[in-house]
Amino acid sequence: MRTIPVLVLAGFLLGAAAPAGGEELMVPDWRDLPRPPWPVVEHPGAVNPVLTVWDIDDASAYFVADPFLFHEPGTGEPWWLFFEACCFENGNIALAMSQDGLDWNYLGLILDEPWHLSYPLVFRWGDTYYMVPESAEAEGVGLYRSEIGQFPFQWTFVTWLLQGRPFADPTLFRHGDRWWLIVGSGNSATCWLFSSPVLDDPDAWREHPCSPIIENDRSRARPAGRAFIYAGGRLVRLAQKSDIFYGEMVRAFEVTELTLETYAETELAASPILVPVGGAAWNGEAMHHFDPWWTGGAWLCAVDGHDPFWWTIGIYSCRASLTAAPAAPPAACGLLPGQPNPFRDDTRLRYRLGSAASLRLTVHDVRGRRLAVLDEGVRAAGEHELVWDGRDAHGRRQPAGVYLVRLETTAGSATRKLLRLP
Repeated sequence: MRTIPVLVLAGFLLGAAAPAGGEELMVPDWRDLPRPPWPVVEHPGAVNPVLTVWDIDDASAYFVADPFLFHEPGTGEPWWLFFEACCFENGNIALAMSQDGLDWNYLGLILDEPWHLSYPLVFRWGDTYYMVPESAEAEGVGLYRSEIGQFPFQWTFVTWLLQGRPFADPTLFRHGDRWWLIVGSGNSATCWLFSSPVLDDPDAWREHPCSPIIENDRSRARPAGRAFIYAGGRLVRLAQKSDIFYGEMVRAFEVTELTLETYAETELAASPILVPVGGAAWNGEAMHHFDPWWTGGAWLCAVDGHDPFWWTIGIYSCRASLTAAPAAPPAACGLLPGQPNPFRDDTRLRYRLGSAASLRLTVHDVRGRRLAVLDEGVRAAGEHELVWDGRDAHGRRQPAGVYLVRLETTAGSATRKLLRLP
């Protein structure tokens, strides 16, 4: 196992401890929410697709897919998005960051192995963050750990939870007082079920007597995102429909029985919950992954879609909660891409104002530390341009790496990523 210490984070994320004096909860936990995260539409505040292969600037990738969100409301921390960056060399786990869940900045590859990785389901248990990515090529389900002060950039292999089969898209969740694992097959035709009283002890994991719970059915066997509980106990399993072609759409099933001896499920009336829109759109041909996250006022959902050429990642929202969803930055201001980007010596930065506004234009490193204020004050309507020479406020030349330029105005804010080459 090899972790890649790109963009090492030290003390940036404080995290949150498990509830004191009560049951320890897996984060996310949505059992008290009365409604599910559908019906869904493209979020009007997101410019979809929000991440494409062109954002991968530290490897040779040919698609991005399988997005999983992570966010802890009330902590002041950003949104994180873990996803597969399928590279020509191998599959890797990549990371992006957002302040509002809508405008995303790619930060880099954070995990690779000698085998293909994808489907990076991330959750928190107590003070520790865990990832259970797909590693079907290695014929096992691996568990990775990240501690406070390391999350979300540094991950350490813990153990193989399961071994011996080409397990695809492992979906781990907490139900009752046990851990459960629903996992598909590489050919999308079989779905197995396992459980354990202990998360990280491979000897404690046992296959369910009803497993495989699905056989020879490519229309619903392969998982399609996080399993979750809502409305006090309704457990939902997401599945890909892949019987005609791979990853056509996402179906939703309610698990009506789940004990150590029994398993039963029924398809929800709202299913399929995610379908392609047709044509040459970014999500025109297929959609095979759905990861919802409750923001505290609305559902935000990371999805992927396939056009005639490749998979990309977008942001959806529950139609019923759009009025409470994070608002898009007003069109009155806009931060344009740096030119050139990537750059070596300097780069031109431009911003556009629809009307006179008070503003501040700053450059930050990926830890969020402000390096320089490039522009500040009241500026007239129109387009403005200035140059960043790659130095901080003290004139010190900054090393190669990823930087964030942020525009804050009375009309809204926006962030862009810059890559400085050696």
